Amino acid sequence: VKSAIRTRLRAGASLDELVRDLNLTLGEVMAEGMFVTLACVRVRGGGPGPREAEFALAGHLSILHFVRATGEVRELPNEALPLGVLADEAYRSGRVAVSAGDVLAVFTDGLTEVQDARGKELGFAAQRACLREACVGAGADGAAIADALLARARAHGPQLDDQSVLVVRVL
Repeated sequence: VKSAIRTRLRAGASLDELVRDLNLTLGEVMAEGMFVTLACVRVRGGGPGPREAEFALAGHLSILHFVRATGEVRELPNEALPLGVLADEAYRSGRVAVSAGDVLAVFTDGLTEVQDARGKELGFAAQRACLREACVGAGADGAAIADALLARARAHGPQLDDQSVLVVRVL
């Protein structure tokens, strides 16, 4: 997967082209019943001018976008199946304006589906609130934000699935 991604990005592919090509390639080589979820983010622009984040999702949790200017957390939703499920699945990338101080958070469902002793899942809304609190906190850097999301899941219950998080902080 990483090699295929690297090859397409070097050729200048948009993220929707990348994900469509990955789906076809993986569909040819994966065993029946296997699939891959994927989240891609690419931030363009720099300096004092406007910036844009391009994103594409395939069966992955929504990306959360903390907007520093307003303090709100927006959801960049997934609208496609995982890679390798259907050869003709329509994958589309989205774009969102980002500014200095904004945060994009990508995390696996192991951070939302963790269960407490009674079997109640933590849920997406709780991690969304945790992201907002961590981003509003004075001087919270990317590592501190990721640590807060992981700590929230681990405080809720024992780890049963992978718990991965990627924090993109716009500078």
